[in-house]
Amino acid sequence: ALQAHLRDMKAGESSVQAEFSQLLVKVGPLQADLDKQKKAMSEREQKMVAAKLLKEAASMFETLEAKIDKASAAAAPLIGDTKEDFTGAMFLGRCFEALNEHLRKAKKTKDGLFDEIRGSDSGVSEAKFVEFMKALPELKAQDG
Repeated sequence: ALQAHLRDMKAGESSVQAEFSQLLVKVGPLQADLDKQKKAMSEREQKMVAAKLLKEAASMFETLEAKIDKASAAAAPLIGDTKEDFTGAMFLGRCFEALNEHLRKAKKTKDGLFDEIRGSDSGVSEAKFVEFMKALPELKAQDG
C-alpha cells in the first residue's frame, strides 16, 4: 500500500518521495523480523495448547482407568475365577427370599418355620432341610 502511494506521488514531491523510500527500506527488514516473531509466537502458542491438551487427556485417562478398575472389581464375581462363589451366593439369596415369602404367606414366625421343617425330630438335618427346600412352592415358582 505504501509502495503504491509512493508511485502515485507527483514529481515535485521528490524530497518527500526520497524520505519515504528510505523509510520503506528501513521498514522492510523490520516487517520481516515482525513476521518471523509472529510465526515463532504462533508456534509457542500451539505448543502451549498441545501441552495443555496432553495434560487434560492424561487426567481423563487416569479417571477412565480408575473407572475401569472399579468396574472390573464390581464385575469380578461374574467374570473372575470365583464365579462359583457368586452363583452359590445368588442361589442362597433366592432361597432366603423364598423362605421369607413362605413365612409371609403362611403367617408363621421363624420358630414356626423351624418347627415345620424339623417335624417331630429334635433338630433339622441337612437332608431334611434340602427336602423341605425342594418342596417349597415359592422356590419352585422362582425356578419358573
